[in-house]
Amino acid sequence: LAAERRRDLQPLVARLARLAIFEGASDAALERIALDVVPVEAAAHTTIIREGDAPDDLYIALSGTLSVSVGGRTVATLGADDWFGEIGLVDQRPRTATVSVVDAATLWRIPGASFLAALESAGSAPSALLDGIADRLSAHR
Repeated sequence: LAAERRRDLQPLVARLARLAIFEGASDAALERIALDVVPVEAAAHTTIIREGDAPDDLYIALSGTLSVSVGGRTVATLGADDWFGEIGLVDQRPRTATVSVVDAATLWRIPGASFLAALESAGSAPSALLDGIADRLSAHR
């Protein structure tokens, strides 16, 4: 059964492995994350996370277009293979932006605890994650 489950997870693991945010994560860590992935279909004009809310999950966009706003001002547009929600999880702070769906989107929701466990198992945060957080925070100022 374990081998069959591993085969079923392989497409998710392969897609996660291609994302810079998971650079250095072991296959075992990616498999654990893949077990916890929750697919989300979001209609246009849906708010996924709201600035100031407590951080809970990481999101990976598979398709669609999302708008990122800070203080009501649009600061970025996200699409396939972009991620969001990591700043609050890593820095243990309230959400720094609101992310809303522009066009219908398919997302993966990854529980924050699973994401943080994968980071911990990698030994250090991937440079893409740290650079992304720094860039996003500096753009919000």
